[in-house]
Amino acid sequence: MRTIYLLGAVCIAAFVAVPAMAASPMATPGMMPSSAAMATMPDGHMGSMMMSDDAMTTKMMGMAKPISACTMVMTDKDGKVSMVDTSSADAKAECEKLAMMTPAAAPDMSKATPGMMQGGMAMAMMPDGHMGSMAMTDEAMTTKMIEMSTPAAACMLMVTDKDGKVSMVDTSTAEAKAECEKLAMTAPAM
Repeated sequence: MRTIYLLGAVCIAAFVAVPAMAASPMATPGMMPSSAAMATMPDGHMGSMMMSDDAMTTKMMGMAKPISACTMVMTDKDGKVSMVDTSSADAKAECEKLAMMTPAAAPDMSKATPGMMQGGMAMAMMPDGHMGSMAMTDEAMTTKMIEMSTPAAACMLMVTDKDGKVSMVDTSTAEAKAECEKLAMTAPAM
């Protein structure tokens, strides 16, 4: 369960770095678009795509399990991805509050690298697709978040169905891992 939770949460980060996804005609501010796939590597490489055909959607959704709670990730100043444990009441409340905020731009986009997550960010996503992000500029907040987080260990793949409900793909199989890594190393495009 913890592995699946970790896998899904880190993919949230991909949305912040994919502005084209936010411009999708099916997306609204603060919500993931429907029929989307996002992949994130522990080192911050990320990619995304719209699942445009039914066969691809069926294949991805067949490997996915719906997320059941708010998931939250962060990146350190170097862009390394960590998952925040939201099992405590305090962390859950922070995650839900963040997920309902409008996604924020990274603090200094001049330093952003295409295909990489921006460092110093926190992101959260609810099972219904609500998502938000913020730059972690407060040292005390950053320290608290780091203490509640675990570094990502594998490529994470998150998908949304046609209704925008969020699911995560278990990337422990060779096929799912290969799909995730291929997508994460592709420049984001929608």
